[in-house]
Amino acid sequence: MEDLRSIHHIPIGTLEGDANVPNMVATSQLRTEDPSALALDITTPILAVLEPALSLVPVPGLNLIPKALSVVLGQVERARVNAAAVKRFRTQARALGDVIVRLANPTEEIAKQSVQDGDNMDRAMERVKQSNSLKQGVQDLNETMKNLKQDADALWSGGGRDDCLHKFVDFIKGLLSASRDADIIADMQNTLTTAVQSFEIKAAAAINEGVQEIQELLRKAEEDRILNKLCPVHAAYRSVSEPKTQLMAGTRVQLLDEIQRWSNGRLPDTKDPKRVYLLSGGAGAGKSAIAYARCRLLDTAEKPAEVDVPRLGASAFFDTTTGQLTAQLLFPALARQLAESQPILRGHIIPAAREYVKQGPSQLPQVSFQELLHGPLTCAAGLVPSGLRIAIVMDGLDECADQPALQTCLEHLLELVRKFPWFYLFVASRPIPRILDILSREDLADIVHHHELNQDLDDDGDVAKFLRAKVPEIPAYASFLDTRPERLRQLVERAGRLFIFARIALNVLESDSFRDEPEEGFRIVLSQETGLNQMDALFLNILRMAFPPDDLDRSPLLQARLLSFLHTVTLMEDGRPADVIAIFANDMYDRDFIQEWICAGGDGQKKALTEDDIVRFVHRLGSVVYVEQSTGNLRPIHISFYEFLLNRCNDPHYRLNRGAGHAGIATACLSLTRLDAIKECLLETPPDGRCIWNFRDSKPSFKLARAASYGFRYALTHLRVASRTEELTRAVNAAIAGSFVPCWSRINWFEPCVPLSRNGLNRSDHYSNVISACSEASSMPPDYAEGLQVYCFEHLSTMLDNHMPEASQEQVYSAVRTSLLQRKQEPPADQSRPDGAAQGEEAVAGDAPGGPPSWVRFLSEYENSWKEIWEALGSDPELKKAWYSRSLSRSDSSQNTRTAGRRYRSRPR
Repeated sequence: MEDLRSIHHIPIGTLEGDANVPNMVATSQLRTEDPSALALDITTPILAVLEPALSLVPVPGLNLIPKALSVVLGQVERARVNAAAVKRFRTQARALGDVIVRLANPTEEIAKQSVQDGDNMDRAMERVKQSNSLKQGVQDLNETMKNLKQDADALWSGGGRDDCLHKFVDFIKGLLSASRDADIIADMQNTLTTAVQSFEIKAAAAINEGVQEIQELLRKAEEDRILNKLCPVHAAYRSVSEPKTQLMAGTRVQLLDEIQRWSNGRLPDTKDPKRVYLLSGGAGAGKSAIAYARCRLLDTAEKPAEVDVPRLGASAFFDTTTGQLTAQLLFPALARQLAESQPILRGHIIPAAREYVKQGPSQLPQVSFQELLHGPLTCAAGLVPSGLRIAIVMDGLDECADQPALQTCLEHLLELVRKFPWFYLFVASRPIPRILDILSREDLADIVHHHELNQDLDDDGDVAKFLRAKVPEIPAYASFLDTRPERLRQLVERAGRLFIFARIALNVLESDSFRDEPEEGFRIVLSQETGLNQMDALFLNILRMAFPPDDLDRSPLLQARLLSFLHTVTLMEDGRPADVIAIFANDMYDRDFIQEWICAGGDGQKKALTEDDIVRFVHRLGSVVYVEQSTGNLRPIHISFYEFLLNRCNDPHYRLNRGAGHAGIATACLSLTRLDAIKECLLETPPDGRCIWNFRDSKPSFKLARAASYGFRYALTHLRVASRTEELTRAVNAAIAGSFVPCWSRINWFEPCVPLSRNGLNRSDHYSNVISACSEASSMPPDYAEGLQVYCFEHLSTMLDNHMPEASQEQVYSAVRTSLLQRKQEPPADQSRPDGAAQGEEAVAGDAPGGPPSWVRFLSEYENSWKEIWEALGSDPELKKAWYSRSLSRSDSSQNTRTAGRRYRSRPR
């Protein structure tokens, strides 16, 4: 199609002496031609320009305008009036054509207003086509064309007869009508001028609407990026584990009604409502299901026009099984959701968030509170309409790992409740002292309503309703209960007020083992155990049913495998799919405290766990664990099952060793920095340079990469609580002396791309903490680990900054050694030089002010830690290509890495 920008410059409607318009003839000649041929000749140049334009702007009725205009213009041309009047009319016709062409190709006009990229340009063009202003303009213009056509029909155009007499008569009539026709054409010209001006205004409005809509989309996209950077983790009710969403219809009716009255500002009465609702209860009482139901109702209910209704502002669900939300991330998570759900607050939170993220992710809760919530909400308070109630829902406060920090957060949220009458806070938690000490204070009695589930008399009826509805739905149980109805009564009594007991008991009865064995199924769920409550007794009976103690006693190998599995799934963070669990469980199986079971049984043969073993174990324990469909991760039905295994299980067949288990997982995390795992991680690095830090984005086939990703992220978590065994010390020493730190450095190369780690640190700080923890757990001098961090970043920078995979090992070693020996350090006054130098390395520096740092004496050892990597790069072209890959758009990567190195060097020992 011809470029419309060139078409734009063709003088539409120019008929006399226009060399650029073909098929033109002199006016005197046209007046002697057949009228139909005349109209065709005049119509052709206008349609040649406008019809291609109109194909780009499919607005109903627009295609009729050039045809009507061509007919009118032809009739004007045939009229016996002076050329100046005709020329003025043609000028307005050309102006109308220019407007239509500009409208059909408004890219220049749109580009002037900062809409540059192709996708958004297409969206803007589409919005122009669909503009109501344009449609109205076309309708008005078509009406004008009709009126002009009627006026043109009144012009004298001659009879068109060939005999001399009739030609003479036509000539006389033309002379007599010339004055009248001139007036008609003048009126037509004024009408067309007004129509062109009006249509141009409407066309400009259409373009402006398109631009504004796209600019709004661009603005929102930029704001969404800011909010995602503010809090990248999933914290709201939509991301909780599936069992926490289960609330049977018809249960908790009275409680949900009370919560509804609270959120409507009518608890205890409308004059003095208590705007904090504390729901407390033991494990499995159904707190999370109630909190989820409240969030869903507030979030999905139809929002009426009036503001006097409760609205969900944000929700925060602490969940041990996912471990994403932390106390440090609480306020960023709430601020993000408030900006997304409340337009009246968004305009104040976004600018604050934009400034906040410039300071990095590791900011104190009190800073987050002031900058992201208190300040913006204070600014917006005057705009909040009377009657508006915004609810914040928080669940699982007892599952937050950092309780002191969470206490501080609660105090700040209560400050908002005191300050803003439209701010409501719903809190669900086990009745742990740290939470109750805050929310049960006397000075908060006027704003806090406390509902204790354990004292709720309606709970018995709800649990009974659940069991009486669900158990008879199992075919074999319906007929069984006809003859043994007392079994269901006993189960209801046993469950008490615990919905989680009823849920898990139902899982047992529905399992393959007991679906057709009602008597045996009831025996399992009704059995009691001395010293254990009903939940713990149920867990123990399920374990004994799935893995009978006699079978474990006869097979030490099975015992060792089971303990490897239970330690792994219980202690690993976030849950894992079976293939990743198998990698860590195999490593756990090799640990000394597991192998002791095999040795005691007289069988020294090692048989590692397979992925199929993990699947079979999960199937046997299907009543207390489940596989999350969206991720494939294994999770407990309720976290109390894992707590039972760690803290309260009194049977040695299933009791876990927390410290040794964490030591085993920490060992696996360190061992997974092997080059084959690093290779898989690097092969998954997308073009923008983001490495596989977030295992959720990994391909299912890259199980080793996903396992290594876990190791990079959670090694510190396990090291902090691991027992300091000789086995762990050996593993840490081997990791530090080998390629552990070099590999970790390569994974951390793209530091600016890093999301938050679980404790809120960026990857650089997290990396430094892991190295420090390894140093504490090893037998190496403290300055060895500190210097290794600096050396590895310098080594990697030298390799990648040169953009030369061809650089030899000796060239890189020499450049790095030269650089590091030139460094100067001024150690703290009270710090003395560590005794002794590394074996085979003469001490080349002391701690005298101005001298090199003490760790430079370990340079030979640092170089040896890279030997394995250099050998692998020389023998594996695929690894070499992945190792040297870097984002072309990240020219600042090397600078960031060197900056990180300087930060490590400046950190005091």
